[in-house]
Amino acid sequence: DWFKQYVFVSNIWMQKSDVKSGKFMYEELLAIGDAMSSDIVASMDSIYEHLESHKQWHKVMAIENKSLVSRQDHKSVALLSEHGLSQVFELKSDDDDEQCEDMKNFVDSNMAINMLTS
Repeated sequence: DWFKQYVFVSNIWMQKSDVKSGKFMYEELLAIGDAMSSDIVASMDSIYEHLESHKQWHKVMAIENKSLVSRQDHKSVALLSEHGLSQVFELKSDDDDEQCEDMKNFVDSNMAINMLTS
């Protein structure tokens, strides 16, 4: 969060990082990200290639993607209904154990996202 708030938004990324290379700071940042993720990408590609080699792969690919609930405020979810919200507010006023705190943070952040996107 600190990086996003104070560093990432800075105009320093548009400055040259080195006179010899002629690269901008943002290019250096992207290169670091690419280097850090290259092993992960290679591993995932290898797993995918291995899965494709199986005889039953076509059956896996034939499975249709189906969203059961596309939005958090869907009536079947009930978390963002009045009843669901009242339960969360009751939790907020009760004890402050770690699991309860995690639930409060989850609901608060998802409520904000839901309000912004609806």
